[in-house]
Amino acid sequence: MKKWLLSLLNPQTLVFLGVAIVSFFSAAYFNLRVSHNMILFSLVISFPLVFSLQAAYKVRERAREYLSGFNAGMIAVSDSFLQANTLSKANQQKIQKIIADLHGNYVEYLKNGSGDASMVLASFSQITFFLVQHNDQLDTKVTFSVNKYMRYVNECGVYLVSTKQHKTVRGIRVLSTIALHLFTFIQAAYLLNTVGGLLPNALIFFISFISSLTLASLQLIQRQLEDPFDQDGFDDIRFEMFSFPANRQKIVS
Repeated sequence: MKKWLLSLLNPQTLVFLGVAIVSFFSAAYFNLRVSHNMILFSLVISFPLVFSLQAAYKVRERAREYLSGFNAGMIAVSDSFLQANTLSKANQQKIQKIIADLHGNYVEYLKNGSGDASMVLASFSQITFFLVQHNDQLDTKVTFSVNKYMRYVNECGVYLVSTKQHKTVRGIRVLSTIALHLFTFIQAAYLLNTVGGLLPNALIFFISFISSLTLASLQLIQRQLEDPFDQDGFDDIRFEMFSFPANRQKIVS
């Protein structure tokens, strides 16, 4: 929770709050007032913001589903090789290390986004090359199982890379950002016109500040949910729940 609160101190949130402060004192000093109904403008704000939040949440849930499938598939591939009694001990240790390294490198890519995505995906062909290279030590059952699970691993891997690279609809996000800034700019003048004679200016400023902070927080949540892997948000995927078993090589040692 503390980490998420600290993440509020980012340039986007500070711009929101800066606009709110400037708009309030400008409206109070120059006696600016907005008397038009804000219902239509509220719809312009709420629709793109809600749409973006829903889309980002769906991305996170699908990413969690596919990451679970990817992790289970990699463990199943490892188990399939462990069942190959005809595979030499050295080769068994080699393939278990390859699988563990592939899993670790892939998770690091999802976290940091560094490196070439196509190279990350292509690296999984090392398992196929191992199958071809040591075909004489593997029976048909093991080969079939590995190929079956690797197909699922590749499917999940491609989807997760696509999720990492592609965000929600950019036009909706831009529209939401513009609408939120406009609302933050004119809400002080609107509040001073509607309740300026009933509430002290300090309370109106507080309401304007809190509403701007709330909108900035919602947009921050939406932006963090778009990339549930980078460990920057409060609701990001916890990779420790999807870690690859570290004792695979010890089983055959």
